[in-house]
Amino acid sequence: MEIDITLPQQAYAIFESLNYTPWNAIGEFIDNSIQSYLNNKKQLKKIDKDYKLRIKMRLDQSKLEISDNAAGIDKENLRKGLKPATKPEFSNGLSEFGMGMKTAAFWLCRKWKIISKHFNSQEEFTVGFDNIEIYTKDIKRISVYPTPVKNNKHYTKLILDEIILDGINEVLLNELKEHLASMYRHYIRDDEIEIWFNGEKLSFKRYEILRGAKTYGDNKEIDWTKKIDFTLSSGRKVTGEAGLLETGKPTRAGFTYFRRNRVIEGLIEGVKIVDVLGTANLKPSQRVFAELNLDSFPVSHTKDKILFGNERYEFWAKLKGALEEGDIKLLTQANNFSYKEKVSRKTTKSETKMCDSSKKSEGKEAAEKVPQKSILEVNITDFDDATIEVVGNLNKFSGEMKQAYESMYKIENVLRLLIKNVESKCGTSFLNEDKYSDVDDKNVIRNINKFIDRIKKEEKESGLISIRGKHDIYYTGFNALKSIIELNYDDYFSDFFVFKKHVVDELERLNTYRNNIAHNSYLSDDERSHIEIALQFFLKQLNNKINLN
Repeated sequence: MEIDITLPQQAYAIFESLNYTPWNAIGEFIDNSIQSYLNNKKQLKKIDKDYKLRIKMRLDQSKLEISDNAAGIDKENLRKGLKPATKPEFSNGLSEFGMGMKTAAFWLCRKWKIISKHFNSQEEFTVGFDNIEIYTKDIKRISVYPTPVKNNKHYTKLILDEIILDGINEVLLNELKEHLASMYRHYIRDDEIEIWFNGEKLSFKRYEILRGAKTYGDNKEIDWTKKIDFTLSSGRKVTGEAGLLETGKPTRAGFTYFRRNRVIEGLIEGVKIVDVLGTANLKPSQRVFAELNLDSFPVSHTKDKILFGNERYEFWAKLKGALEEGDIKLLTQANNFSYKEKVSRKTTKSETKMCDSSKKSEGKEAAEKVPQKSILEVNITDFDDATIEVVGNLNKFSGEMKQAYESMYKIENVLRLLIKNVESKCGTSFLNEDKYSDVDDKNVIRNINKFIDRIKKEEKESGLISIRGKHDIYYTGFNALKSIIELNYDDYFSDFFVFKKHVVDELERLNTYRNNIAHNSYLSDDERSHIEIALQFFLKQLNNKINLN
């Protein structure tokens, strides 16, 4: 059997330059597996009453294998599936454009193969692609090879060879697991399906919801969660669930946009809408979260953006109203709740000794005989308005934060050296606003220069001169480094990193951690670990590519 795969010759070559991330590209294959399962769920359960969809992936330096036990692909659907831009009959699910598998495969690898058997077929089909040949030789048709198989098994296996991804290391593998677990959290946290990556079953924990007394009305203690349900003037519905996090965590707070039970935006860090939550330093931006279903909204071809169009501002306004309407007012509670009330304070060893000693004192003053509480022992209730739960000892906290500060210092200055050395090598100045043609870009650089001038002026007036490098880049903030790299990525920095979005997102996340460190905030184990991984990522990406001395 032959299948028509006709497209303009240059179209296949364009697939490689699509704005995918590794997780969104791999997600195209997972979407197909899940949709195959959903479309044939009843039949699969009849074949095996204990059936569960299992998707398994294995990635190494040169190959990605993805296999599932979904319904498989029959002859007719294989023909439709491989014909570019042929939409599936059921286009209201995860597979809707008729292009995802092809575009993702061309973006990820040079050669790929599909092996599949449908549960109603007695044939296994195999078809292979050589991407370079297809668009250099303008191949119009491709052969499919059937093999007789007499059993009731059903499966699909994709083998992607000569992977194009550079830097397949521990950092990328961990990011893939983290992003894919978040993307398909709806399915895996309810254990409806299993997704495995390099032998590890992916999981996603539910958010811990705050339980506490209202700061308004009847002061009743409740679990701070509520349903969201509103409709825009266009008729598009928004549903979901919102709540307050038990522990303030900027990466989890914010909004996650689902479409057809798959996360589109807010994979790792919730989408922050200043018009709804306020700025990052305010409590709602650290506590309020919502998982929102936007099934009727259009989505970008790479499924990483909800396309709000001119409905964005109406969406923001109605979302803010939904968070506040009724008896559960999440924004009000987030602003007013004293989070120390939630913590059940643990008795320290020294306090236990005080109690025991008091019992033995027989009326004598306990303070005369009992060791006093160490000045370095600290509890959340020692703070008037803490936004994270910290119980322990300041010596322990400072030791843990010392390493985070050291690694963040290294990352920041590695980036400064990179920018300075690229300027020197290329004979340019990233801080010269005349270098940029876009008005918004010019404004970004202008504001960075204003910040630099202000710092220099303050140092001169105070007489307290910091030890800095001579270059103005040493007077910038971390966010300025991110902006310089982002604005000049294509022309100057693409040779140093694998993916622009990956780098920009990473710098955005690190900027949050950096600000927390600078403002005396404590970072969790996961956040501190992420900084260590990020440091190794930047060192490996830049290794031998530029002199950082």
